[in-house]
Amino acid sequence: MDRPPRMRDVAERAGVSVATVSRVVNEKTVDAELRRRVEAAIEEVLSLIHISEPTRRTPISYAVFCLK
Repeated sequence: MDRPPRMRDVAERAGVSVATVSRVVNEKTVDAELRRRVEAAIEEVLSLIHISEPTRRTPISYAVFCLK
């Protein structure tokens, strides 16, 4: 991935809307199956990031999703 992950990336992988991803990340009420799909998609997207191998010379800040 050549840019920081976005909620849209997670939503596309999970087959849900960006709003659903937002609800999961912000710990709102979401169907258990949707929550599982979104959390799995977040793990997949985060696994695509190679923080130890910078791809640009300029600093990049990454958004990281925290799941409890």
